[in-house]
Amino acid sequence: MHTNWRALARFKKIDGNLFRTEAYLQYGTNISGKVIGTIIMFNPGKSIPRPFVPGELCSSSIDRTMSQITGMISEAFIKSHKEIPDGSRIEIKNLFNLRQPNKEKAAKEFRRLSINALYKKYMYPSYSINNDSLFVWKAWGKELPVKFNSLANKWDLFLKDFKVVGGKDCYHPLYLNVDKRKKANIVNQISRLL
Repeated sequence: MHTNWRALARFKKIDGNLFRTEAYLQYGTNISGKVIGTIIMFNPGKSIPRPFVPGELCSSSIDRTMSQITGMISEAFIKSHKEIPDGSRIEIKNLFNLRQPNKEKAAKEFRRLSINALYKKYMYPSYSINNDSLFVWKAWGKELPVKFNSLANKWDLFLKDFKVVGGKDCYHPLYLNVDKRKKANIVNQISRLL
């Protein structure tokens, strides 16, 4: 089921720092896909462009988190007795765009780089959700470093008119491997919105 998914992303590299400014998980082969859902996470952890083409939407690695997301979306479609339309996209947003797999290092680098105007342009996401998005899943993690509460609050204010799944706890997709009940709850919420 997961083999029909691929990751697409747009990256910018400045002084060795990699920023993922746009990202999607796309189902099937139709390249003019429609966004059906949005997930907002902490930062682009292990995302790597393959190959790196500055400013172009290119293939990206699918890590464990993305695999978990595609599995849950696929499961939600099965529960709703619908097929995933070819070309469907899940848009991936983040609290900030700096690629760094270690959460503590990401927070430290964010503090260091976010005061520099050169990096600010790429550090922050666009606070927008595609109009076709059937759901928004807040998944930046339950234990958010205090420095990032203001970024999460910006998303909360922006999302007040959207169908948000996952509740107020914002569980990261990999945490849901531990708590099967919460995972099933999110899958059910998404399936009802498809």
